[in-house]
Amino acid sequence: MLTFGTLAFACSERSAGQSPTSPSATLPSPSATPQSPIIPVTGPTLSGSVYEVTQQDLRPVSFGNVWYSVDGGRVKIVNLDTSGRYTISALPTGSRIRLTANSPGLQQTCAVYTVFEAADTVQDIKLVRSGTHDATCEGPTLSGVVFRIVDGEKRPLRDQRVGFYSAEQWGGWDVYATTNAEGRFEFAGLSRGPGSLLAGDCSDAMDSKPIEIRGETNVVDFDLTAFIQSCPWIFLPQ
Repeated sequence: MLTFGTLAFACSERSAGQSPTSPSATLPSPSATPQSPIIPVTGPTLSGSVYEVTQQDLRPVSFGNVWYSVDGGRVKIVNLDTSGRYTISALPTGSRIRLTANSPGLQQTCAVYTVFEAADTVQDIKLVRSGTHDATCEGPTLSGVVFRIVDGEKRPLRDQRVGFYSAEQWGGWDVYATTNAEGRFEFAGLSRGPGSLLAGDCSDAMDSKPIEIRGETNVVDFDLTAFIQSCPWIFLPQ
């Protein structure tokens, strides 16, 4: 069982889990503490927009953040501006970046990886409504049903959290979702190789199983029977 804390919106770029402000015993006088000058971003940047996929078009997401990791390292966070854009600077040339966007009521089912070269790079991210998936996403897929066994019958579980991260990553997700009315989830654009699939929600703890993304189509169902028995207060929609 693994525990993943609730997603938090950053006030500025920082490492995941870091407090946006540090407590202080006394507040300094404004006259005693000169303000640091604003230093403009120099050098190449990785930037883009976060969109919600709708039936009509792509709609900019005006509130949320982007979690990113460099070559599988520690996750950092940047905020979206009001037009749905993000900007990341000071990245090493040739590094592989995983990008995961977060916004209330939305989910990312299309994985985004990019290689940062010695030039400005643009990479957009698409989100969808909870319980749905991005049908326009290309690349290896992972789908399945989250269920439990009741009286010898397999019963799908809707509104269950599901997440996947590839083996070279730790912290945050490559993709994440909640199951639909039939207990199904569907991800796409995944990186081939080993990884972990997690499901359920027991006070932020999730059940985990190792899997491997092999070909273009991967199907893995997730049995939460034992996990639910170990967590009697788990939320189970009727």
